[in-house]
Amino acid sequence: MAQPVYREGRAKVTEEIKRTVSQLVDQEKDWENKKKHPSRWYRTETTKILALDENSNPSLRSYEELVKEIRNNARVQNPVDKPWNTALLNSELLNSDLVPWIINVQHHRKQYLSKPLTIREVKWFTRLFGFRTYFKPLPEMENNPDLGSLFISSVLATWAQIYAEREKVDDIAGIQEPDYADMDIAIVDNDVSAIREYSDEKLSDQVNNIKGNKSELTESQWARIHGEWMLPSLKHDILILEARILHHSLGDPNMSPQYLRAYHAMLSQHDYNRYEKDWGTTYQKRLDAFMKIRKRIIEESEDMIGIINSSFPEFNLWWENLWGSKKGIKSAQKKEG
Repeated sequence: MAQPVYREGRAKVTEEIKRTVSQLVDQEKDWENKKKHPSRWYRTETTKILALDENSNPSLRSYEELVKEIRNNARVQNPVDKPWNTALLNSELLNSDLVPWIINVQHHRKQYLSKPLTIREVKWFTRLFGFRTYFKPLPEMENNPDLGSLFISSVLATWAQIYAEREKVDDIAGIQEPDYADMDIAIVDNDVSAIREYSDEKLSDQVNNIKGNKSELTESQWARIHGEWMLPSLKHDILILEARILHHSLGDPNMSPQYLRAYHAMLSQHDYNRYEKDWGTTYQKRLDAFMKIRKRIIEESEDMIGIINSSFPEFNLWWENLWGSKKGIKSAQKKEG
């Protein structure tokens, strides 16, 4: 059998290519021994996403080595992505002044029906702790130091989550020199909306790759778009919707994808053409308003969640303005069954 010929001086694997392939492996959940896609598929998809020409695209052999490395990294459950608790202080050194802050966040995360801070997020919380002087409590908190402390710790936890998510992708991709410059600029002004540009750019690339010039997509294609590409961006949008009113998020909701969709639908319904004061005249009232919606969603039956998602289908929400309506779905359902 003839051996493939690899051109000398072939383009190098860039950090952007590493990050893109890492995201594809993560989206496809393609890290089991039984491979879902060959390396050639990752090369083709990366070429589309980054608009690479042949001269700037690494060889297939380079992709084979890269995908193998990323799969190996993804198979390992990274201990830093497990929930943090004080028992870890025996092995993980932490400034004693920070412990009450982090425990306070974990306490409120549970109250907020959110997932707890992970070890990775706690490490970022520690690194960003100096920014607490940048995040000024709201005027109404001047005579309530406990509420002011809660506010500042929640803002820090939100940014710890944002940095940790980016770092996790870079870890899987094996990127040695990550770049957080965009977030470094945004954190000074507590502008969490800055994360949307990055996630939406990657999302739109993936959606448009599937849509192409087609006017209709099948139900299975729409399901793939939602499950593999829109769900991560959905979580980002929830964070942004909460931060628009509270100036921080409540943490990643501890919900299944279907319940998460319903929560996002309810937030979008309440957010449409509304101002901050419409959520309540004080920070505490606004906080209570979000908790009321979260509790309502958590306590609903699966049948009711299905009704909510049918009443507010995900493709009629914010991303529809970016990629158009969910056209052809009825005809697609007929074709598939």
